[in-house]
Amino acid sequence: MLKYKKLRMKRFSRYTNRRMEKMARIMDIRKCSRMISVSNKTVMDVNSNEEYFSIWVHTAGQETGLGTCPLNIQLDAKMAVCLRDHLNEFIQK
Repeated sequence: MLKYKKLRMKRFSRYTNRRMEKMARIMDIRKCSRMISVSNKTVMDVNSNEEYFSIWVHTAGQETGLGTCPLNIQLDAKMAVCLRDHLNEFIQK
């Protein structure tokens, strides 16, 4: 497992160093009533620094995490707390 994680991080580092994408900071998190449909599996990469927590979601069906989808999320501390609250509400169900 550790070998796989190192390989995946190496691929991820190589990918992100090669192509820096424009990213937008999330300004609001809203709860909605949209239908949830899951038809594939994928992976998500996360990283953080002093200012932001970032999430990169890979294209559906790419469980190896080779190519990222246009969905890249940057949360400041305030929005991270909001996301945590929504996650805690979901986990408590």
